[in-house]
Amino acid sequence: MEIDRQHEQMRKRLLAVEEQIKEIVGGDPWNIDCIHDQEVLDKIEELIETRCSILNSMFTATAQEVERFEKVNKLLLELTAQMRHRTAALYRMVLRNGIDEAFDDDYMVEGTLKYVYNDEDSIISLDNDEYYGSDFNYMVALVYLITTTPRHLDRVAWETLPHRSYKSPDMDDDTLFEDRPMDNGTNWAEGPLWIPQFEHICICYAAHDICTHKPYSILDLLRMNDFWAEAELTCQHIVNQQGVRWQAFTARR
Repeated sequence: MEIDRQHEQMRKRLLAVEEQIKEIVGGDPWNIDCIHDQEVLDKIEELIETRCSILNSMFTATAQEVERFEKVNKLLLELTAQMRHRTAALYRMVLRNGIDEAFDDDYMVEGTLKYVYNDEDSIISLDNDEYYGSDFNYMVALVYLITTTPRHLDRVAWETLPHRSYKSPDMDDDTLFEDRPMDNGTNWAEGPLWIPQFEHICICYAAHDICTHKPYSILDLLRMNDFWAEAELTCQHIVNQQGVRWQAFTARR
């Protein structure tokens, strides 16, 4: 791939920003866990945002890159649908079986989809890595670690189903979710995803979240290789020192 002057200038700026990040964090992105100075953390996040902006400006949207984006977008859409369906099934199970009056003060059924960085296999290498020059493995790991702190939400798509007395196990998924707007045909092409090369793609909410709500660039998304979809039921038993329970269900009847 031919490198023009403008691209080379952006590439030099990108490398300088990433080098500055590494000077602060160190050679291992997991060192971020040992940094507690808020000003330093804010500076790192500022540099990460700058890196993301530079990479999005460098993104050439070749035919191969657009094809890979379509593939990742389709995968995320399918995972969101599977997560949503499994969450609804879990909710129906609770509705059919009823609550445990002796224990349950409240419950929540929640499905989540998120990107997880575990190791180097969580990022794939592409033929044009050198063209962009980013240390994708280090930087995506660092962004992941930062976006899994209490200051951020690491999930990229989710469904939450709290207890509601009018819900029935005979309801279909859409009724249970009460018209959640995430992926009902809406094209979430906003911010850096709003480009002519993506006009034919209905961009799903998860891809939108990764590239607009979190400091991942489009190029980072194309290399992500470890997505987790989960559905879980949380039953809560809440009492004070006198043994008085928080009777959430009683209050809602």
